[in-house]
Amino acid sequence: MKLNEAQNSFKELTLNPYATAELGLRPAGQLSQKQAFDVYRHGYVEKLSEALEQNFASIQWLLGKRIFADLCADYINQMPAITHNLREYGEEFPDFIKIHPTTRNIPFLKDMGRFEWIYQNIARAKSPEPLNKELCRDLIDSANFKIRFIPAMEIFESVFAISDIWNCHQSPTCEFEDIQWSRPENILLFKKKHQVLVHKLDRCQAAILLDLQEGALIATALASHASHLTVDDISSFFSFLIDSELIEDIMVLD
Repeated sequence: MKLNEAQNSFKELTLNPYATAELGLRPAGQLSQKQAFDVYRHGYVEKLSEALEQNFASIQWLLGKRIFADLCADYINQMPAITHNLREYGEEFPDFIKIHPTTRNIPFLKDMGRFEWIYQNIARAKSPEPLNKELCRDLIDSANFKIRFIPAMEIFESVFAISDIWNCHQSPTCEFEDIQWSRPENILLFKKKHQVLVHKLDRCQAAILLDLQEGALIATALASHASHLTVDDISSFFSFLIDSELIEDIMVLD
């Protein structure tokens, strides 16, 4: 048997309890090949399900444990793990629940999954090393400059009130029915020291941050929003960036 054939047979035996392929393996003890794969399959699916529960806890809360477990089983069957680090398992889960017959009519669910995946990635990221706050304040007085932000930061946009749903899951007294989930949101997720923080942005703030992330000069990033910003707005915005320790470096241009 060729290597790729053996790998496909192993995958089929792992995921399908009715598979009949023979690999010529000798399980330990008195177990048959089928019995050994039954044991392995149970542990494999259980571990991947636990990884999905950890990465998408709000989805489980929204759907309930039974529906979520069925969804996980379908996902695992279609998307076996290709990484030994189970914390990284589930990147395609938001797209999967968008088209799955059980969940495709829940409009905000994919974005909820995207949000949780980003949150978990930031939580796993290395703690940032931001630029000294006093140095930041000195440098932003320059006429023009670019900002490099910490890696553990992402701007999330949705037409749904995703952070409100997520916050409701964190609160034991919140009821989903109380949420006006059809409101658009711009959300900043970032790591400060060892903690992941979630901060709502208005559309103008989100647009400026996105421009700066892409390497725009500060004058360019602010210019298209000048009619909506006061001097106090700009000062408050930069104070937030500095106090939140989002700035890794500032490149002053002559």
